[in-house]
Amino acid sequence: YLEKRWENCHPIVQAYYFSLLSLVDGENESHFQNLKDVLFSALSQFHKTKQRDLFSFAQNYCIKRINKGDEKYLAELFEFYKIGLETAVVLENGVLSPPDYKNIVTLGTRLKAFDWTETFIEQYTKNLEESFRESFYNYNLARLFFSKKEFGKVIDLLHQVEHREVFVELDSKVLLLKTYYELEEVEPLMSLTESFRVFLSRKKNLGYHKNRYQNFLKFLRHLMRLQLANESEKWDFREAVQNSKELIEKDWFLEKLGK
Repeated sequence: YLEKRWENCHPIVQAYYFSLLSLVDGENESHFQNLKDVLFSALSQFHKTKQRDLFSFAQNYCIKRINKGDEKYLAELFEFYKIGLETAVVLENGVLSPPDYKNIVTLGTRLKAFDWTETFIEQYTKNLEESFRESFYNYNLARLFFSKKEFGKVIDLLHQVEHREVFVELDSKVLLLKTYYELEEVEPLMSLTESFRVFLSRKKNLGYHKNRYQNFLKFLRHLMRLQLANESEKWDFREAVQNSKELIEKDWFLEKLGK
């Protein structure tokens, strides 16, 4: 019915129609573009809860495309977050969720929108719950400075992160290891690699995440040895990085191999 009449329907019907089509026929990108056009042109006509639902549909579509390697959807997802902030769609009673906060910083740094991202951190940290506000501020500002290659600022910020949330602690250690590597600080790099290995071996209830962090350490130790490797060994390592299904920071490893 809607296939022939959607243009004459209320925007809320159009939005859900294109959300459905993007789920059942995800390879046809026109459905997503139609959904985006309806949302951005008629958002004010939708109830707040519907706005959040439909933004989630659109964002999840972007994430699926990104996970398939379609990196143009990084910019699409970033645009949804920016509109979501401007219209407060991504805020619930004025509160921004930690995953959304982290995702926005990740997108901003990957797209090299450094000034915008720093402004976001300074402006929206107050919208996080107070209990972990300071830690998230320091950790995500450290991530921004790492992306800008201002490595000297990263270490000081990470030392101010309170480890109340386990994955913030884990990711802080990973970021610190990467920073030591970039600064060629061999002794602290080796020391933290070993202490992190022990930490992971003792940590329970991490599920499949434990393998991902343990693989990061394994690949990092291998990367450190590549200085003395021949081209064949480096190529084999690149293949191992690309083919690993349980490895965090793949892009960083590939960037280092590119050098």
